[in-house]
Amino acid sequence: MHFLEPQDIDKYNVPNKVSILKNDQGISYVRNFMLKYAKNSGYEWVIICDDDVNDIGYNINGKQKKINGSIFYEVYEKIKKNPFEIVGFPYRQNAWYSDNIKNKYTIYRQLVEVCVMINVKNIKWEYRKEFNTKEDRDFLLQTIKYGHGVLRLNNYYYGCNNNIGDKGGLYEEYKNKTDEKIA
Repeated sequence: MHFLEPQDIDKYNVPNKVSILKNDQGISYVRNFMLKYAKNSGYEWVIICDDDVNDIGYNINGKQKKINGSIFYEVYEKIKKNPFEIVGFPYRQNAWYSDNIKNKYTIYRQLVEVCVMINVKNIKWEYRKEFNTKEDRDFLLQTIKYGHGVLRLNNYYYGCNNNIGDKGGLYEEYKNKTDEKIA
């Protein structure tokens, strides 16, 4: 599924478009919409990936090998029976880090955000709007507190543009330094 704001629905030529019903509501609204949609549709596992992700692949001895989204089929086969509610990868720029090379996975110790696989049936909490600019991190902490936790697979990576300065999304929140106020 491609979840799009009503103002953008006609701009994308992609299959399986779903309108999120409202424009410019921030990431917590969007993530909760997708999570509810997945639960109501009976999905067990979903991938929630920001549209700014432009690179995904393997981290092999500190060197990255770019491949396509088919990597999620491979990852799913490895994780589908584990209890973790959230599974993700490090950012490309952090994938070379020696701890990531030494440890194929980490539990609780590392952040996963922006592009994650979610075990929908085990999620009993929501993204909280009051943490809109830090919602990925807040959701991870809730997952650790209320669920089985967070698994990061260090032999994969993803890369994305840093679009915090671009209009749209949470532009006004970052411009007003809201993220610094709730930190």
